[in-house]
Amino acid sequence: MRTQTKFCSVACSHRWQRKHGCYTDARTLVSRGHCSVCEKPVHANGMCRTHNMRVARHGDPSVDNTKRVAPICKECGKPTKKGAARDLCLACYTRWYYGQNLKVERARRNMRRSRMKLATPPWADRKAMHAFYTACPPGHEVDHVLPLKGRRVSGLHVLENLQYLAIEANRSKLNRFAA
Repeated sequence: MRTQTKFCSVACSHRWQRKHGCYTDARTLVSRGHCSVCEKPVHANGMCRTHNMRVARHGDPSVDNTKRVAPICKECGKPTKKGAARDLCLACYTRWYYGQNLKVERARRNMRRSRMKLATPPWADRKAMHAFYTACPPGHEVDHVLPLKGRRVSGLHVLENLQYLAIEANRSKLNRFAA
C-alpha cells in the first residue's frame, strides 16, 4: 500500500517551499516557540534564523555585525574604505606604493611626459593650455576629447582637444573615444 504524500513530486515540494518558505504555517510557528534572544519564531537550537546564524558564524548570538566601523589608517588616522590595502587610506597607500616602486613609477611618468611632448605640435598655444589647466573647477579633471593614446584614433595635446570632465566620468572613460 502506498503512503499518502503532500506533494506529487520532489520538484513540487521545492517549488512550494520557494514560494511560501519554510515554517510558514501559523500552527507550526506557535508550537516551535520564541527565540531565546528575541521574540521571533524559533528556527533551530532554540533561536530564530538570525541569532542561529550569528552563533554559527561568531559563536555569540549577540554579535551585531550590521554596524561596522570604518578601519582607521595606520599612518594618518583617517578612516579608510572597506578592503583598503595594508590598512592605509588612499593617500598614504599611494605614497607607500610610489616609495616601494620608484623605478617603475619614474619610467611610467617619463613615458607619459615624452608622449605628451610628441603629441604637442609646435604651433600649440602652451600659455592658453596652462591657463585652461589652472582654471579647472573643483571636482573636475582636464580630459582629452580624443585620447592621446587611443585604439582607433589618437588626438593632439592642443587647447581644442581639452575639456573639463567630472572625476568619476574621466576615470571610467580611460583612453576611449566616445563618439
